[in-house]
Amino acid sequence: MAALLAGHDLWDIAIPTLAGIIGALAGGIPSYFLSRRASREVLERDQQARRDNEKSAAHRVFVKLSLLTNSLLGFQRQVEEMIAKADSDGRPEMALWQRLSAFAGIEREITPDFTPEELAFFVGAKQVDYVDDLILLPRRHRAAIDSLTTFARLKTELYYKLVDKGVTTRDGSGVSRTLSQLATNEANRVRVEADELELFTAAMRDQLRDFAAFAERVADRYGDLVRAYFDDPTMPRLARRDERDATGRGPDA
Repeated sequence: MAALLAGHDLWDIAIPTLAGIIGALAGGIPSYFLSRRASREVLERDQQARRDNEKSAAHRVFVKLSLLTNSLLGFQRQVEEMIAKADSDGRPEMALWQRLSAFAGIEREITPDFTPEELAFFVGAKQVDYVDDLILLPRRHRAAIDSLTTFARLKTELYYKLVDKGVTTRDGSGVSRTLSQLATNEANRVRVEADELELFTAAMRDQLRDFAAFAERVADRYGDLVRAYFDDPTMPRLARRDERDATGRGPDA
């Protein structure tokens, strides 16, 4: 009789215990799958947010790269156009520095820099060498501005030094000529300054040509890199040289 009672008591205990375990499993299994689904959705949102941030960084790089490339190409093009105009106007005998005009307001030209976040995007895209180019491009833009600013200052100083010692006339095309009477030591100083300015102008011309070519190479790589990384042919790119030559438009066309 005691054994029967003991068995009955165990059965009374087992039933609610099993019910509790089954209830926990019934509630836990759906919770587990819901938790996994929620985690997956959070992960997908995070990945989408990261992708959006990367695209935003790539678009900012596009804008800054357009500004820098257009600016450097513009500097080099204007210099070559002034030289060509002097030659076409029948003044090939003029020194190189005489054929160039100062760039008005060049010292106010702004150089945009690429932020760490923008550079980090290309590091994540495994394009570290392109990061080096993006760091170097604004530095070269500043160097070009410094050269053009220095040229304007040196030419202006030499011009007024000659004007103070002579008579200046200006022809119909706007070209001025100054006849000066200088002592031997003054004439020697002016000649040396003119020679130094000529050397500086030639070096600046080469510098601008090199910087413009570098900017073109950096700009040409941008489109292929971002389109491959995002697998998105709609990402913007800068027009290549042959496309610009065909349309007459700038790199950001």
